[in-house]
Amino acid sequence: IKHGEGVIDHEQFLEKNHERLLGFHLHDVSAEGKDHQPIGTGLVDWNMLRRFARPADHTFVIELSPKLDKQQVLESKAFIEKWLKE
Repeated sequence: IKHGEGVIDHEQFLEKNHERLLGFHLHDVSAEGKDHQPIGTGLVDWNMLRRFARPADHTFVIELSPKLDKQQVLESKAFIEKWLKE
């Protein structure tokens, strides 16, 4: 949401800080600006984020809306598992 509103640039932030990160809080953001959406369905640039993610070193927490159904949660989990292997 902050990236979409021009408050921060995620890529610049990660380039500057990625060596100090302990992990990532993962969710997606809809075009309407709603966060904690199913992963892979929104505006988050997962390819850009992957450049900074170190599966052996980082903790990854999937934080989704409680309004999502079981299938959306499972699909989000599968997306992240595949994403981490790329």
